[in-house]
Amino acid sequence: MRMIGAVLLQFLLVPAALGADLKPYVGKGVQNKVNGRTLFEVANVKKNLTAAFGATRYELVAGHEASGSAIAQESDPELGELVISSQCQPHNCPNASTVILTTNAKAIGLCLTDVDETDAEKTVEEWFGSGWTLRKVHDQLGCRFETPSEAIDGFKAARRAAGKGG
Repeated sequence: MRMIGAVLLQFLLVPAALGADLKPYVGKGVQNKVNGRTLFEVANVKKNLTAAFGATRYELVAGHEASGSAIAQESDPELGELVISSQCQPHNCPNASTVILTTNAKAIGLCLTDVDETDAEKTVEEWFGSGWTLRKVHDQLGCRFETPSEAIDGFKAARRAAGKGG
């Protein structure tokens, strides 16, 4: 009987080991908690964002939690089911970020925007994907997107511009 219980317990734990289900966060603000954790406090989100983009970038994004639009879910024919979170640093929204994850917490893309140090009228937008980075300086707000599909399109455009596919 113990053996059956141990085997059953392993089957119940396998989905947790494969990745977190981020769907309960959809429609909530970045500061809202599900099961006592914000999106960026979920262990697999932290682990995957840190592995893909570095601890410093993870900490920067996690620090933007206080201000942002509702977390969204979007389906993309190429990338699959995605969770998209756009947020900015409280009281400093030119300093913004957008995170694109799969619904099971795999890190797909990250966009960071800040004011250009040499020209306060411009912003620096940096996109990060698997094995590539793209940096642009321009007059727009950068990583603030009106819709989830705009964020996905921005990611794909940056990936193309970085020479990493369609």
